[in-house]
Amino acid sequence: VQHPAPQAAGQRATLFSEDFNNGLAGNNGVGAWTVAGPNGNVWTYTHTGPNGAYSQPTEIIASATVANGFMIFNSDSANTNWGVTPPAIVASPVPLTGSLVSPVLDLSATPAVEVRFSQRFRFCCATSTGGPGHFLEVSTDGGATWPTRYSVEDGLGNNTDSGTRDLGINIAPAIAANPANVRFRFTQDGTNGITHYHWQVDDVQVNTLPDHELIMLYGYT
Repeated sequence: VQHPAPQAAGQRATLFSEDFNNGLAGNNGVGAWTVAGPNGNVWTYTHTGPNGAYSQPTEIIASATVANGFMIFNSDSANTNWGVTPPAIVASPVPLTGSLVSPVLDLSATPAVEVRFSQRFRFCCATSTGGPGHFLEVSTDGGATWPTRYSVEDGLGNNTDSGTRDLGINIAPAIAANPANVRFRFTQDGTNGITHYHWQVDDVQVNTLPDHELIMLYGYT
């Protein structure tokens, strides 16, 4: 269940938080982040906006801690020829797949949790078959397998800048089998043809969920 909201509601305790002040080394009290996949190294730590032949640096994430850095899957940059002036997209841009992977978390004492994070993304050129390819994926065996994935695009299509969004995803059903050995990761899956532009992630939290919660989606007088 996805709950877009400016911030987490009440009755939540933060069990894990990451502002990427130290990049992949982590600033969370648990351990370092890693990258994975054929293009995992496209995930980089930065203080500036996306760059590349088609990117706009002004499309930088407006997260709460943007000043101390954030992570970006800078696929436009990876598909840019930086040896020419001005930089130009390569003749045949390639789809890219890579993951930003959390450290292992023991959530056995509090398995009813959400993963909440700030993000900003723009992508091209996903095919209509299978849809776009940005996911939060969850493992309960320390990252050996990743059976659960949640789309994080909220219906946006090709060439649309999402703006900065906060997203909370309830992962309790996904970790019920073994909450003592949880990892989650942010994965761009290029099998749908995504070659550019960018996906920025910051201010990641794992929060407890209240026993009961109501969210008003619409109201009128």
